[in-house]
Amino acid sequence: PSDGRIARSALRHQPRVPDLNFDQGKLRFWLRARPGDLKTVSLHLGTRRVPMQLMRSDAIYATYGAQIPWDGKTDLSYRFALQDGSKTAQFGANGLGKTARPFVLNAK
Repeated sequence: PSDGRIARSALRHQPRVPDLNFDQGKLRFWLRARPGDLKTVSLHLGTRRVPMQLMRSDAIYATYGAQIPWDGKTDLSYRFALQDGSKTAQFGANGLGKTARPFVLNAK
């Protein structure tokens, strides 16, 4: 996790089940990456940052997760910050880069 290169091919988050799940007032986020590739992962919701935890890992993928309270009544935009060594990149709706367009979750 210190070479400064993030494996793009392993990254996955789609703003729907199974990578995003709303249940009992909690919104759960999942992000898939290559195991051992990332030093830290955080969820960015505007100015709020939520650390993501490594939930499981095997020889092919590592899955990070976080949850926040959400009422389902307000729109939400978010992106991920991925740290590999001294470099941090954003992952959003347009993929991986220095800046990423946020994912948008529309309230119902």
